[in-house]
Amino acid sequence: MDNNHSTASALLIDADKSPLAVLDEEAVRLADLLAAHPSVTTTHAFSGEDDVTFTTTHGPWSLTFQEGTDGQVLRHPSEKPVRAGALEPGSIVADVVAPALLAHPAYRDVTDAGLQNYTIHLTSGEHYTLSLRPQDAPDGR
Repeated sequence: MDNNHSTASALLIDADKSPLAVLDEEAVRLADLLAAHPSVTTTHAFSGEDDVTFTTTHGPWSLTFQEGTDGQVLRHPSEKPVRAGALEPGSIVADVVAPALLAHPAYRDVTDAGLQNYTIHLTSGEHYTLSLRPQDAPDGR
């Protein structure tokens, strides 16, 4: 299996000047965790429209951080997710994304937030939402 990682975007951001450094680090961590899943063949973390892209035997996919109404992505533990439903069995999230993330101690749960959005629950109590969509082209553009 050939896992291809791209972490250049995280290295180009000055953490002292940009609040995006935390999200870029999270994108790199997500890509690394997905790369460890046996059905994932490539992963990329980068800034732009898609935060993480990965390819499985079911094709290429992208994950994009979703901002709340206040423009923030990372939500405080006191803020409840909009919807916290069970994952659809057999979905790419249930079969690949959730198992890859839950193998790491920083992640507590992955739940369905509706409309191809998924809430990622961290053990710190914080959470954020990712949008998942299939890629139209292998390079993600």
